[in-house]
Amino acid sequence: AMQKALQPVLVSAELWGRHFYGGDKLPTKICIVNDQTDGQNLNNVTLVWTLTDGEGKAFATGKQQIQEVPYYDRVWINPDISIPAALSAPRIDGKLVLTLQAGNKLVSKNEYDLVFATRKWAEVG
Repeated sequence: AMQKALQPVLVSAELWGRHFYGGDKLPTKICIVNDQTDGQNLNNVTLVWTLTDGEGKAFATGKQQIQEVPYYDRVWINPDISIPAALSAPRIDGKLVLTLQAGNKLVSKNEYDLVFATRKWAEVG
């Protein structure tokens, strides 16, 4: 985790909880921090979010273009991440994976362990 915190460009998620239901939106804000040593603004930035299952297989993904992340600044994004209502299992121990590209270059990656479940599973459990 320390290695991730030392990335010159950091993408991180502010999450409310770690357990989420299929069919809901994932309540999160995403922060991009640009502390590159060269003092450059980040341009042509694409944030890609992916929800994966326990095997790392993606079951939902999306992307968002970001105008620019000025040097030594941060940009907050409220992404529209929907968890599919039809999950491959009643409970999935999965991840939210965030990658940030500037042009064609991967500049940052981060991931969070999350649990996705059907409401039915939660009622029975």
